[in-house]
Amino acid sequence: MAGINTILVKVTNGNGFTNTYSIVVTREATPPGGSSFAFASLEYQPDNIQSEDVAVRPAISPNGDGVNDVLTIDNIQKYPENKVTLIDMSGVAIFQVSGYDNVNKVFNGRSNITGAMEVPGTYFYLLEYKAQGQSVRKTGFFVLKY
Repeated sequence: MAGINTILVKVTNGNGFTNTYSIVVTREATPPGGSSFAFASLEYQPDNIQSEDVAVRPAISPNGDGVNDVLTIDNIQKYPENKVTLIDMSGVAIFQVSGYDNVNKVFNGRSNITGAMEVPGTYFYLLEYKAQGQSVRKTGFFVLKY
């Protein structure tokens, strides 16, 4: 179709994390009696942020080997206005922070409420953040293993 056309492309990687991209195609109208081929220009818009690109990694192993030593939240840096709450199997909050950033404000196996190292097992998260002016809330679980 002649004019501006937006195509949304949803890409899911092998780990199940999804990103959505938009491609804008501007197609010139075919002049009367002209060729059926028309020129088009493409524009990739990487700043089209979709909330599904934020994902909590499913495992943490804070054993000092430099791999998964902290709970990583993919793309959280795009949403600095965020709050993370981690809950143990008993339903008790063990970690709570605003502005989680995967660098300075992170969960490394130690509760920031009691100061204790948490035992290996399954934990739950509540992640809240603002995306495009709207509040987004995600919940799920991850595994802690040393």
